Amino acid sequence: MRGQGGLNKEWLERDRTVVERVGRLVAAPIQLERLRAVVGSNWEEIDLGFGSRRIKAAAHGGYHGAWITIAVFSNQVYCGNMVAAPGAAMPPEAHQRITTMWANLAVVSDVYIAQTRWEDTNLMRTVDANRWSTLGRPPPGYVAADAKKDVVQLISPLSALVCGSLHSYGAQAPPGCQEAQRLAERSDPGPLIRVLRGDSPEGRVYACHHLEKFNVPGDVLQTMTRVRTLPVPIAYVSGSTMAVGTAADALRALAG
Repeated sequence: MRGQGGLNKEWLERDRTVVERVGRLVAAPIQLERLRAVVGSNWEEIDLGFGSRRIKAAAHGGYHGAWITIAVFSNQVYCGNMVAAPGAAMPPEAHQRITTMWANLAVVSDVYIAQTRWEDTNLMRTVDANRWSTLGRPPPGYVAADAKKDVVQLISPLSALVCGSLHSYGAQAPPGCQEAQRLAERSDPGPLIRVLRGDSPEGRVYACHHLEKFNVPGDVLQTMTRVRTLPVPIAYVSGSTMAVGTAADALRALAG
């Protein structure tokens, strides 16, 4: 059914439903059962190790949809983000209307209709302490300003990284590859050690691979050994094919 401007009224109503339901969901501390009720079967879980997991979920409207990524520990959300983005061929009139729907709920930008991010810092401290009890604490002090963005990308539980070399992912480097390479080119292994003890399984594997080039202390070598044997699935590129396997599989692919 078409309305003014040739827009599909049913699609716009579906978009309004997404805005209202997702907007209410992210306006308060997010709960798994409420998220499941909003997205239904559009749900994927990935084990991060140490009792944590990443959940990717989607709520589809007519002209646009909302994508939610959260990190969970003991069934509690400790960080997450939400992006509401236009469909590939959204008419300008629909974009304007849906942007207006989101305007009071989230930041409006030219790239996305709306985006938001949240963290539970107290729970994040618990998650970190739990992981560090096995992998060791990261180096003391601050990360250098020119390395911080790469470190954050490689340790974030929300980052969907893929282990691989610069030329193993078609025309593009796998997510995380260039960030890890830049850290490996630094004289100080501290940022890579921080990634080695971080929340991302693929980030830890990248760090393990690049730290082989450094003369690191014994406690870091012990952490590298633990990372190689953790029973956590790792996304990597084998040849030109995406795969999921062990840290040892991914390290062999990186070495090849």
